[in-house]
Amino acid sequence: WEESLFARTQRLLFLREVPLFHALAVDDLHQVAAVLESRAVPAGATILKKGDPGDELLIIVEGEVRIEDGMELAKLGPRQFFGELSVIDHEPRAADAVALTDVTLLALRAADLDELMAHRPSIQEEILRELARRLRVASSKVASR
Repeated sequence: WEESLFARTQRLLFLREVPLFHALAVDDLHQVAAVLESRAVPAGATILKKGDPGDELLIIVEGEVRIEDGMELAKLGPRQFFGELSVIDHEPRAADAVALTDVTLLALRAADLDELMAHRPSIQEEILRELARRLRVASSKVASR
């Protein structure tokens, strides 16, 4: 029982450090922690494939992930998230996500994220900020080619 309590406490502390969730009330954070699914992915594995349906947002606990679409669009690490575009617009995945190292992820299903965003607009705001930041980075990479 103590291990379970310790694991839950660790997950809550980790989530508090993820920009997407830093403004959540403690009760909401508990709800998020309860619905997250943990996954381990080996280095070199494709996590998401362009064109696949997108029904979850993924948060990196440990490791590094490359987002690519013919070129590297982003390199992400702990406390960063990806897969949000398809979750928001219900369109197929726009890029591949590949594990550069062994990766531990937390998956948040689209339905759970939709419910959170309906009650906590700060989550939507954080996703929009991150999307804008990533668009700027990708645009500068394309412009420098």
